[in-house]
Amino acid sequence: MQVQLFVKLLVIVLAELWPLSEATFSNDEKKIMLDTHNQLRQSASPTAAAMGFVTWSNKLEDLALKAAEKCKDDHNYGGEYAGLGENIYSGPRTDPREITLAWFTEKSQYDHDTRKCTGKMCGHYTAVMFDVVNELGCAIKKDCSQNKNIVFCEYSHGAGGALYKYGPPCSACPTTRPFCIDGLCANTADPQIKAAVRAFDSTASPTCRLACKNCGKQDTSASQCKCKCDVTVALGPLCESKTSSSTKKCSACYEDPACLNNGVEDNSDLSVCKCNCKSGFTGSRCKIPVAVKDNSVKIVLSDKEFKFISFVVLPPVARSLFNVKLWPLLQAEFAVAINAFCRKDATNYAACCPGKTFPSSSLATVNHVTKTDVKFIDSTVANSIDNSLSLLVYSLVSNSDLCKAGTCGSSSCTDPTEVAQSALLSALKSKKEDISKKIKACCGDVILKEIFVDKSVSSGTGGISSLILLVVQQVALIHL
Repeated sequence: MQVQLFVKLLVIVLAELWPLSEATFSNDEKKIMLDTHNQLRQSASPTAAAMGFVTWSNKLEDLALKAAEKCKDDHNYGGEYAGLGENIYSGPRTDPREITLAWFTEKSQYDHDTRKCTGKMCGHYTAVMFDVVNELGCAIKKDCSQNKNIVFCEYSHGAGGALYKYGPPCSACPTTRPFCIDGLCANTADPQIKAAVRAFDSTASPTCRLACKNCGKQDTSASQCKCKCDVTVALGPLCESKTSSSTKKCSACYEDPACLNNGVEDNSDLSVCKCNCKSGFTGSRCKIPVAVKDNSVKIVLSDKEFKFISFVVLPPVARSLFNVKLWPLLQAEFAVAINAFCRKDATNYAACCPGKTFPSSSLATVNHVTKTDVKFIDSTVANSIDNSLSLLVYSLVSNSDLCKAGTCGSSSCTDPTEVAQSALLSALKSKKEDISKKIKACCGDVILKEIFVDKSVSSGTGGISSLILLVVQQVALIHL
């Protein structure tokens, strides 16, 4: 009896000193794991035409937990795991983002031209990036042995065949996932998926991206996303099945209207959707005012380099990270930089308020722009081949108290509607160090690397007369 009591007490003491590790992530860790997957998929390079948005599955989490509890890094096949994808991590790490990035580093071992591994391991990368995956569930078992933790992630589909279809982001979203969330296809008509999208990116605005064929046009009435077919031409979810008797020629445009701001469809080549824009507008759908583009700043954001064993990767700066954290900060700091520049002295004032005389009164609290005046051109946001994120930024001048404080030197002077590119360039250069500190405080090891003018882009081709290129980069290494 005394021996049994001693054993029970010993078990209690040992449990207090060395508690058994449950194979579960906290809710915060689950969100980090899920968000990291979606951010990597959102920023696929080469770009993915139909990359699916991924949600958390409690059922898949249970399977991951069952596998992790064994403390063995052996893959599971058949039975409950049949048809699933699976990733395993074994090592000292516990951070879900670092573990996901460790799998992603195998990108360097995958040949996107041949769509095969280059003779080395790349299965972890393909599991993360398989475009048809729409659910995952993960679990961690800590302290399986000294300095060794086991993590399992189960995926709704096992990677097989082509990893993903190449093409412009969301250019081939299927009818089951017709809405686009900055590069990811999802069915946001489903309330649960819509809630998951909002949790991933509270600023997200899903847009219908079905590529309707054969004269079909998008029907977005009543918050739906469907193709409205010309029944004399074709039928089917994407109007893909042509009727045998149809001889009607159709353009490649499927958005309705195809061209904005009085632009007109150019049907000289029906294989592409092209708009002839009216004077003052540019872009694929004539959406962007030329004056805005000609006074834009190009921003390039890069993440920090991540190292795992012998693999090194520069993780992509995801659109969701930019939307939620980076852009609100940059928007405010750019406005501060513009205002400080414009009120500094008479020369700067003249660059911001042409034709106005520099006020003699104090301008310390008088502003030229507000943070809401600072904007970016949505259609220019893109991840490059090196995983950096680039976009064009400009600033309107909606109601300048600074210009109002000056007097007009002639009868013809008018207040500007945009901040001139030369002023914007000088303003950002003057506050480069301050902006860099704010970015670093917000988002880890991000640095503001360069600000310069790219003269290679011509406004004659629908581009910009001269771009200011702003490069932000993270340079710290994370080692195993």
